[in-house]
Amino acid sequence: TVGGSMGAFSASARMNYTSGFDVAGVVGQTSVGAFHPIDLTFSYQFAADFDVNLNINNAFDTEVPFVNRSGGTPNIIGFQINSTLGRVANIGLRKRF
Repeated sequence: TVGGSMGAFSASARMNYTSGFDVAGVVGQTSVGAFHPIDLTFSYQFAADFDVNLNINNAFDTEVPFVNRSGGTPNIIGFQINSTLGRVANIGLRKRF
């Protein structure tokens, strides 16, 4: 994770690295590639008790590796390791009382 702030604005970037691994018993596939999406966070503090933020998970839309399991049922590895499938963004407002 790397980040910084300047005045009321702050930003950070984080890379979540999941290494590849070998698979056995899968026809036509011997390994699953690594997955390393980059997540970005931006925030702006309007007042001492109010801010807005933007989170972008998998900002560069890194393709999730998969393994084609026997039986014809594909399994997306990203779901198995709780990673994002595709790019997902959300905007939030926070008011502190």
